[in-house]
Amino acid sequence: MVTPLIVIKDSDIEVTASDFAKPFILRKFCGPFAMSLYVELRARGFDPVSSFATAFGSAIIGHPDEVSKAAAAFETSSWYQSELPAVRERIGTDALLAEYECRAAELSSFTTSLAFEIPVEPEPVSAYTAARDEEEYSEHVKQQTIRKHLRAIKEGQASQPSFPDYEQERARTAGLGTFFPANGQ
Repeated sequence: MVTPLIVIKDSDIEVTASDFAKPFILRKFCGPFAMSLYVELRARGFDPVSSFATAFGSAIIGHPDEVSKAAAAFETSSWYQSELPAVRERIGTDALLAEYECRAAELSSFTTSLAFEIPVEPEPVSAYTAARDEEEYSEHVKQQTIRKHLRAIKEGQASQPSFPDYEQERARTAGLGTFFPANGQ
């Protein structure tokens, strides 16, 4: 007999990770609070496996690979797809950015303690690559500015084209170059 890799506790029902694309499974065995908690954790930047274990772990256990697949399946559900943007909007951009900064600090704390012990010797960046990076970055800033301006026009907050953000960013970053010397110099 093969041991299932994901199990609903105190239930004889057999489930696969893909079954979690059907929200009724989680609603039936974990309840709407757990479902909402999962969305809240994901919106705040927690990873799928720990969010799944936190929200649904009292009723569902499984191998981390299967839990990851179950979380991915749940995130394809129409219920999750409609709830996530609403939760993000309720939390707000500033609070989400603060949460993401916390997640980055949490995720990197262990790695950071080891990073200085690892010998890293990056290849020098060629002048061609540095110039190409500068061009691509400038184009990226320009496209972001255009999208921002178009959004403002759509929302009725702007009336004529101007690109001060692009020009300011370009002036700010001009001559910054790269952290590595070109051609190994």
